[in-house]
Amino acid sequence: MKLLLSGDIEMNPGPVENVVSKSIGFSLQNNMLLATRLRTHGLRPLDVGGGGDCFFFQAVAHQLYGDPKFHLNIRVLAVQYLREHPESLLKAIVGIPG
Repeated sequence: MKLLLSGDIEMNPGPVENVVSKSIGFSLQNNMLLATRLRTHGLRPLDVGGGGDCFFFQAVAHQLYGDPKFHLNIRVLAVQYLREHPESLLKAIVGIPG
């Protein structure tokens, strides 16, 4: 797998405290930065809807099936995998390599 780097990682503001007046400015700045990084690779942002966990599953469904409406399929498969391989979740939480 080839990792795509934007070359502007130093511009990433990192975590921002959740202050309304500041967050609006940071949100716009982050969206513009994301759009610039995507254009560099010939990509564009796409709103797949949802929020929180739903957003993740909808984004994955869009990438795999071309349609975020298949998010429930992805969620079911993810839960099934974690039930069958609980050690992989533990490794991710605790930070155990491999």
